Amino acid sequence: LTVPLARFVSQYKNEVDLPFKRFAIGNVFRGERAQRGRYREFTQCDFDFIGSDSISCDAEILQVIYASLVGLGIDEFTIWLNHRSILNGICEYCGVSGQKDINSALRIIDKLDKIGKDGVGAELQRELRLDSTQVDKLLEYTSIKQQGDSESFFKQIAFMAEWNDSIKKGLDDLKALYEVLALLQMDRDTYRVNFSIARGLGYYTGIVYESTLNALKSIGSVCSGGRYDNLTRTFSKEKMSGVGASIGIDRLLAALEELELLDKKATSARALIVCMDMAYFGYAHTLAESFRRSKVSIEVYPEVSKLKKQFGYANTKGHEFVMVIGESEFNSKTLTLKNMTSGMQ
Repeated sequence: LTVPLARFVSQYKNEVDLPFKRFAIGNVFRGERAQRGRYREFTQCDFDFIGSDSISCDAEILQVIYASLVGLGIDEFTIWLNHRSILNGICEYCGVSGQKDINSALRIIDKLDKIGKDGVGAELQRELRLDSTQVDKLLEYTSIKQQGDSESFFKQIAFMAEWNDSIKKGLDDLKALYEVLALLQMDRDTYRVNFSIARGLGYYTGIVYESTLNALKSIGSVCSGGRYDNLTRTFSKEKMSGVGASIGIDRLLAALEELELLDKKATSARALIVCMDMAYFGYAHTLAESFRRSKVSIEVYPEVSKLKKQFGYANTKGHEFVMVIGESEFNSKTLTLKNMTSGMQ
């Protein structure tokens, strides 16, 4: 969904106010073998901020990630942060030169969680003809991860800024981002620097991030993204900075289901109306319409059948109440309301 956004902004840059923010939810496809939480067709929720290179934009995207996951009732997750300039600088320091080879190295390093250090090392040697010393250094430096507080961490790795300007630029940006995040109402344990986060896509140029659920890291990132400064160059000579992220809804749902955090109610309707006779359906739909106008979601069971079957349907779907339209001993139309939780009617 990011590439169509780049085309749209390039085409209408004089008609939309910059900076431009947007979110989009849609189905996308990947040309890979399907696996747990990673499907060929999946639903993605993107949110992007185009037209500014301010670190403020990066902070706002992280706020959206944090608020989204907290809003879904997820308490324990980590937003892993890195910077492509740091990775570029580490590659240069270890003797990988040329942007093409650096991009290849980062694409391989991005597989650390999937194939491990041995697999990544073998692939680096095979594809880039690196020697074992270069591979060992690359794996050592890209395995650096923030353990304690940010102040101590940045002091521990300050020596790396002397290696080259690329690493210095990346570290300065991360420190500036942390200064903003420290003032927000975000749990500081939820965001940490991790130099192995590469985001294999070649269009990222700045801060990158991946969000994982602490209790189910094996399923991978449920929300990822980063800064891209040159994506609109495909459609326009004008450079427009952008930063954004996307939530993989299918993977997130698969993770929540595995962790038993997913509300498995199959309906948002609070009540189910059931009829004991075909003659009552006109009244049932009139009643349902009245509830809906009062912003109460409601469903009408479409057939006359045994109460056991209809109550079983309500239990499966998760309705809070069932309304039974039938007859009393006085042969007049009555409505019985049953609370499906307490059993009171």
